Amino acid sequence: MVEVYAPDREDVNGRLGHVQSVGEKTATVWLRHIPTLTVKLHTFKHSALTVVSLESQPEIQEICDRIARLHKLGNLDPFEIEILNLLERTTALTPTEMLYLEQIENRRTR
Repeated sequence: MVEVYAPDREDVNGRLGHVQSVGEKTATVWLRHIPTLTVKLHTFKHSALTVVSLESQPEIQEICDRIARLHKLGNLDPFEIEILNLLERTTALTPTEMLYLEQIENRRTR
């Protein structure tokens, strides 16, 4: 997880994101596009990113742990796998996304 420093980009400056990939000079980061509540990829120079530990973000750590437990349980259908993969990209879940996670957990942990 990283925090973005891009003062010329008000839409992303100061926001947390999940790193998708790291290149020699840039990194690609998943960030939520607030107006549409979608998650989009952005590319930044390394100097624009500060690593943020999950330990400093307990609510995000909890979500990551819950998703990891579901992946370890296995026996997920393709739709559930896709939902979990999408949820992993976010830094905070909307109420609807939380409901998806809870429904998958309920179906798999009965």
